[in-house]
Amino acid sequence: MFEVIKQKNISDIIMDQIKEMVYDGRLKVGDKLPSELELANKIGVSRASIREALKALKEMGLIDSKVGGGSFISNNFTDSLSGPLSLMVALNNTDMKSIFEFRKVIEIGAISSAAKNYTEEELNELKEILESMRLVSDEQILGKLDREFHEKIIDMSKNIFFKINMKAIVDILDRFLHVSAMKSKKEDILKIHTEIYEALKIKDEKLAKKILERHLEEVEKLNFDRRN
Repeated sequence: MFEVIKQKNISDIIMDQIKEMVYDGRLKVGDKLPSELELANKIGVSRASIREALKALKEMGLIDSKVGGGSFISNNFTDSLSGPLSLMVALNNTDMKSIFEFRKVIEIGAISSAAKNYTEEELNELKEILESMRLVSDEQILGKLDREFHEKIIDMSKNIFFKINMKAIVDILDRFLHVSAMKSKKEDILKIHTEIYEALKIKDEKLAKKILERHLEEVEKLNFDRRN
């Protein structure tokens, strides 16, 4: 009925304080933390406890440390979050078709947001990726650029949760996506990606979503239809 109350380590309490400051906006990406000595004096703990807490936060990906430069709130936290998610999917032996179905849900939702939220700079970057796809003949490079094109759409959505989840599942699907690109004709790949780009360019959310849905359904059929 009753549970034993476990006393938290001092380093855990320090971590909680720093995380709370991130949650409420007192610490933002790029902000520099006080030195170990300053933190120890402010909180009233030993430098060893501060060092232990900072080490744990670094392992979590919340902070970056620079030799002789101190500790900063990281801007690469999404990579740290997507890594464990990728491992979870792999350890549970999730089949590729299920992962791809999840990818469809994420990306179709993301392109709707992207059509409304992208910047002109991002649209130009998407166009540059498309132009690079036209120029390459190597299938591996084409597959890599294909991935970059879709990841750029995720970035354009401005939704961090789309980005975290897409990063995790694309890491799992990476080899599969390469094989997928090899099964497709280059002209077909270019045609559908050009259509997606043009729909985004005119900010036609419904059209962009419709074209992407068709594209992903074709990829799914090509790779999971047992007759292929």
